[in-house]
Amino acid sequence: MDFESRVELAYRTVLEPGDFALDIGAHRGRHTVPMAQTVGVEGRIWAFEPLPTARLELHSALENARGAGGLADVHVRPEALSHRTGFSPYVFVSNWPEYSGLRERVYDAEVELKSLQVQTLRLDDALEGEPRIRLIKVDAEGGEYDILRGGAGRLASDRPVILFEFGDHGITGYPEVTSALMAELLIAADFDLFDILGRPLDREAFVRSSDEQSVWDYAAVPTEAGDVRDRLLEALTRAS
Repeated sequence: MDFESRVELAYRTVLEPGDFALDIGAHRGRHTVPMAQTVGVEGRIWAFEPLPTARLELHSALENARGAGGLADVHVRPEALSHRTGFSPYVFVSNWPEYSGLRERVYDAEVELKSLQVQTLRLDDALEGEPRIRLIKVDAEGGEYDILRGGAGRLASDRPVILFEFGDHGITGYPEVTSALMAELLIAADFDLFDILGRPLDREAFVRSSDEQSVWDYAAVPTEAGDVRDRLLEALTRAS
């Protein structure tokens, strides 16, 4: 099953022309480009990607897409988002760059690791003075919990839809983080949880799913946004 296509379906269902959205862990632009196409020339996308080689490919993908027109203003940012602002070592997986992140994780093959130094930034600090965000897509190889707790203020004020990757293999480098903590963070902030297949999840079901890892992409929708939730679940269910 192609989960990346389902993630794209999810943000294409939620986003509208003129929206402001974030692609955190943008990598080569697999989602940055279609997000920018969806919000159109009146919209804005911020793409966070700390890996220099990936940023070069991201810029190239954006240049190619601009030729067709109708693309949002995309601001590519080099910081690694986290729960604190500063500097940190960054694990570059040279033979598998998409698995690079702030900490090591369980890898599914033999890897070659190198260390880089990157700036870290809290999401709330990054967005100070910026307009309301409509959607956050985050794929940070285990750093998702720290990113969202670093953006707790914006989650409370902006009430964005959140599309995020999560699984027990990804958080092995974060011994202080558990799937239960991730579920509790979102549920306590009044978000409804679903997997990318459109199945509702309570805390216990999310913990089981994170352990099983048959699905590793999820959606969190503000509880009060019933129309958005229903539209998104209908799209995901229809695609099953």
